[in-house]
Amino acid sequence: QAEIGISQLALLPQNLAWRRRAAEAYREALGGAAPAQGPEDPAADVHLRFTFLVDDRRFWEDRYRDVLDMGVWFTSVAQGRDTDLELIGYESGSCPVAEMTVRRCVNLPTHQRITRPELLAGRLKENLRYLRGGTER
Repeated sequence: QAEIGISQLALLPQNLAWRRRAAEAYREALGGAAPAQGPEDPAADVHLRFTFLVDDRRFWEDRYRDVLDMGVWFTSVAQGRDTDLELIGYESGSCPVAEMTVRRCVNLPTHQRITRPELLAGRLKENLRYLRGGTER
């Protein structure tokens, strides 16, 4: 295990550069749909996943399931529990921003298995009107 970890550390600069490249391609393709929050210098940011909000996450996932590893990570205000939240003391409406976010949060991959992030970003850009709730292309 240690050898694997050490070998991965040696590749860290390339890994970070790749993730920045993928995030920049997504940011350019999505324009105003890209994350509004972030560091003053986006080049310094490193995304594990490129996360942003859409009007209808499930609709978006269905449309791009064949193209993207959506990897939906956030489905509940109490991760790991999607039902019976009252059993853990959660009151519906007590965290409205979190409740809205779990319905609208989308994650795009930035890992190196995305061999050509610019192509993926291009497909997103071609469909941007549809992504924002426009009509079918």
